[in-house]
Amino acid sequence: MRNILQCVTKCVFLVLISMPASAKEPLVIASGIGRDAPQQPQAVVDEAGTVHLVYGAGDTVFYCQSREAGTSEAGTVWSKPVQAFQVPNQALGMRRGPRIAISKKSIVVTAIGGLKGKGRDGDVQAWRSSDDGATWEGPVHVNDTTDSAREGLHAMAC
Repeated sequence: MRNILQCVTKCVFLVLISMPASAKEPLVIASGIGRDAPQQPQAVVDEAGTVHLVYGAGDTVFYCQSREAGTSEAGTVWSKPVQAFQVPNQALGMRRGPRIAISKKSIVVTAIGGLKGKGRDGDVQAWRSSDDGATWEGPVHVNDTTDSAREGLHAMAC
């Protein structure tokens, strides 16, 4: 029995590695260089299949969405990225950056920034949109102790 299982596993593996890869061309939503280059994109898909995306660029968090969720033959159509809000000395890079969660009633985005930046201080701030990303309310201070989020690491779910 063990030999049969090993044989089947090897056959499935050989079939998988012999299949041609068929990746589409990457879709560029935003580009830039230097400090204002887009970084740390985070996406979430709502119940209707809309993909919501946030990313940081310098001290700005941008938001855009796609209602097609990758179903278009020509490629996913995205709204133009818009400035959602600003975060002084925003923590970006090294898996840091804005995070997004969504519910039936709102979109919530968190980001970390501080007066000094560069790991010397930092607070988790949250913003909320109740109109599908058109406007944003906030920030709301999230962490209990001031400057305790200087590493820039956080996560959330809804």
